[in-house]
Amino acid sequence: DTWEDLAVSKWANFESGVYSNVAGVLSTTPTWTTGDDGTDKGVAWADVDGVSGPDLVLGHSPTRLYTNSGGSLSLSWSASGTFFGHSDLRWADVDQDGDMDLAEIHFSNGNVHLYLNDGGSLGTVPVWTYDSPGAGTALAFGDLNGDTFPDLVVGNSGDPSVMVFYNRTAFGIPIFSDGFESGDLSAWSATDP
Repeated sequence: DTWEDLAVSKWANFESGVYSNVAGVLSTTPTWTTGDDGTDKGVAWADVDGVSGPDLVLGHSPTRLYTNSGGSLSLSWSASGTFFGHSDLRWADVDQDGDMDLAEIHFSNGNVHLYLNDGGSLGTVPVWTYDSPGAGTALAFGDLNGDTFPDLVVGNSGDPSVMVFYNRTAFGIPIFSDGFESGDLSAWSATDP
């Protein structure tokens, strides 16, 4: 159907799951769960394989992808490392090849990882990693410099609290360069016509 369902990640003691949306009314019990009561944090939908609608990624230890096949979700991918303490997950077509790539940030160590999607298949090892100086809290993508490539914004609980990385993708390989850190405006500029 055309109604968006709600995915919820559970911090502990319960299972992450999906609540179906039937004509604008959310179910009060999950219609699908992971079957795992371990810690999950962070949830994001994207059509990873271009086949049958949005697939679900959950920040587990390690991150897990559940592929949507005709409305049924099944575990299809896990990151290779065990990274604990997820805070956020985001999808963006970082390398501009027509499929969604995955970024994750971890609260406990501040690490940011980027996994490339190659024709509907995510790599299990991150192609880019950033070790934040503080606890990682949030991620966002957006084209901040007008070159059509999504740039990455990282939020931390420490100092600097906001960092911008400009996407300098070359030959299909994303390279993020440090562009701005809160308190240092030398690399950030804006004009008002």
